[in-house]
Amino acid sequence: MRKLIALFCLLFYFITAPAPADTHPAPDPAKVFVLCFHTFWGNEKYFYDFSREEFAAILDQFKDAGFKFVTMDDVFATTLQGSKNLLVTIDDGNRSVYDAFQVVLFPRNIKPVLAIIAGSIDKIKQDLTWDQVEELQASGCYIASHGWLHLMADEKLYTLSPELFKQELSKSKLVLSEHLAQPIVVYIYPYGKHIEEDNLEVPRHGYLLAFGLGQKSITLPLGPNMSLYNLPRYIFDRKNHQDLIDMIIKEAGK
Repeated sequence: MRKLIALFCLLFYFITAPAPADTHPAPDPAKVFVLCFHTFWGNEKYFYDFSREEFAAILDQFKDAGFKFVTMDDVFATTLQGSKNLLVTIDDGNRSVYDAFQVVLFPRNIKPVLAIIAGSIDKIKQDLTWDQVEELQASGCYIASHGWLHLMADEKLYTLSPELFKQELSKSKLVLSEHLAQPIVVYIYPYGKHIEEDNLEVPRHGYLLAFGLGQKSITLPLGPNMSLYNLPRYIFDRKNHQDLIDMIIKEAGK
């Protein structure tokens, strides 16, 4: 009888005893700060323009602060760790991007996301040609759609001409994917303009995520609880760039 009572007590202990504490807590989610640039002519009169030397100095400040430059493929994966991750995006597909990649980005092993306006390639003199876009893609740049004609796809356009609104999403994706022989699954809103209807239209047209603007990092891994169709980016200009650098370095240290 004593043996039976002892066995019962032992069984009761294992049932009611609290589970041992997890000695290996889950790591904090990784942070990625997404940077947005435009052109690299060195024209001080243009608000969003930097010289190649100025662009390099911005990137080197981050490098000296211990940041790692990541790729769009890294963002889709689940292997990034820590808070000092940077993704470089460059909007509009201006021809100055070609030299900036060769002189500034490639030597630093930085592979940016290029937001390309598909309808302007080989048609607007100051923009990249198809040959240049293909060469940049082959060198590791990630190509995203930036609309067909870079229209301000706001509520007014959606109401007055839903066809033009949807063309920015659909035609740009079709033309880029055919020319580059790769799926185009990332959309970057012209002017950073996101509206509520985009939350349906962007995935309906086959995009996995989209970037707008906003001074906030994104956390990884990406999940359905996030605003996948309005991910924030820090837009750099001649006036705010040092403030943004300081802000990001401070935020990453938290």
